[in-house]
Amino acid sequence: MVRLCQSILTGSGYVPYYMYRQKYMAASFANIGYALPGSVSAYNIEMMEERQSVLAAGPGGATKFLCRDGHTLEKVYMPKDVDAYVQALAEKMAQRRRLCAIIYGKEDV
Repeated sequence: MVRLCQSILTGSGYVPYYMYRQKYMAASFANIGYALPGSVSAYNIEMMEERQSVLAAGPGGATKFLCRDGHTLEKVYMPKDVDAYVQALAEKMAQRRRLCAIIYGKEDV
């Protein structure tokens, strides 16, 4: 199946531009991003490299702050269950504000 997809995409002019290997994948598969030449997504590359801060909202969201060292990520995960999300919202937002203040040196956040 992987070879078939690769053949169809490359045969249609798409080129691979990123590869992401998941830590606990059963086989040696990878998530490979394809794009037409000239339409590569910088967003996808940044997300796969985990070199960009992300503010997430909503159930199941993952906020990620890139630390000043440029390599470490601090994360805040929102509960996936809607009821748990609503109950945890105030504390998770406060946690996110505190983390942002620590990382970016803003005491008034």
